[in-house]
Amino acid sequence: MNIFAAIKDAKVIRSVIIALLVLAVPLVGIGLYWGLDFASILLLLVVLAVVGFPVIMVVASIGAAVGLFGTHRANMKNIEKAGGEGAPLAELEKKRAKAQMGNLVFWVVTALASIGLGFAISPLTMIGVALVGVIVYVKWIMPMNAAVRSAFKQDIVGEAFRRAFTDVTYDHNQGFSRAELEEMDILYRFDGMDSDDWVDGQRNGLHFFLADLGTWNKHEHRDDDGNRRVEYEDLFKGQMIRIESERAYPAKLLVVSPGFSEIKGASGDLSKFLFGPGKNDVELESEAFNKRFDTYCADQVAARVVLPPGVMEELLHVGKLLSGDLAVIFVEKRVYILHGTRKNQFELKATGGKSMMEHQAELSEYVDLLANCLDCFRFTMIE
Repeated sequence: MNIFAAIKDAKVIRSVIIALLVLAVPLVGIGLYWGLDFASILLLLVVLAVVGFPVIMVVASIGAAVGLFGTHRANMKNIEKAGGEGAPLAELEKKRAKAQMGNLVFWVVTALASIGLGFAISPLTMIGVALVGVIVYVKWIMPMNAAVRSAFKQDIVGEAFRRAFTDVTYDHNQGFSRAELEEMDILYRFDGMDSDDWVDGQRNGLHFFLADLGTWNKHEHRDDDGNRRVEYEDLFKGQMIRIESERAYPAKLLVVSPGFSEIKGASGDLSKFLFGPGKNDVELESEAFNKRFDTYCADQVAARVVLPPGVMEELLHVGKLLSGDLAVIFVEKRVYILHGTRKNQFELKATGGKSMMEHQAELSEYVDLLANCLDCFRFTMIE
């Protein structure tokens, strides 16, 4: 287990519990091998929880303190690099440094409290201290981290969009609705979704909407011992763009990277559940296009109307700009672009190691990439 990574993701308590469970499995096995009865095995597990919890918490908390101290020192240097007192990036870096110090103090106190639990082994004491720690983290530490992320969204992410696009409305809490995804009928059978970092803007007269998007399925089953298990399967994680087209398309058409399995969420022939039975895969005149993309449409003639040579050239250019999984859907007077990056492009870890300058540079590069991509969809406009 990488404790430092767990600390930075604010999942230490869960990591400690997992560590205890991992230790409990062989302990139960040893007890069964020795022929111990249920009460004796239960006693072993209680001892493990009472003794193991403070020990593992000490290790995790010390790891957190060391890791946060290192990133805090690095970020104090980043303040000077960002322009010193008063500069927007420097002020945001100072906010993050303050949040890091708050996290550092929390984990140092947690380590000391866990050491104290080791000398006063009492289940009630351990539970009480753990509850106090959770309350402190939820009431003070989490809001502090959230404030840094919110400031990053408004000052860095919002500004990057306003620089690349015009008439921009940015709301980091809004996203695409479930109703719209279901109406698209492309991301098949997803149980849950989240979408944020909503952008409503224009690029050279082209009206578009953009947001981060993630969908998943929930699977429940019983294991060999009859216990209920819940597993989550990620279907899609990346960005979605909706372009308001001035042209109406005669048939629903999908252009997708080969192997983009997340978009369908099920095994089998993609075209069958999208368009029904029959021949739905389309072979176009461009060999380069057929090699880069799979194309599906229920109407072969309409497919060639939607994708004339000039449009295929533009989509090939988009495929070069946006590496990895890519899908473009034409439906009525809308064009959807799904870019499977497998991550949220616009998030900041409040206690992360990268400087604000590095985050700003990476974000600007990606937004410029999206702007160049949108320039390729001017064919949706009526000249």
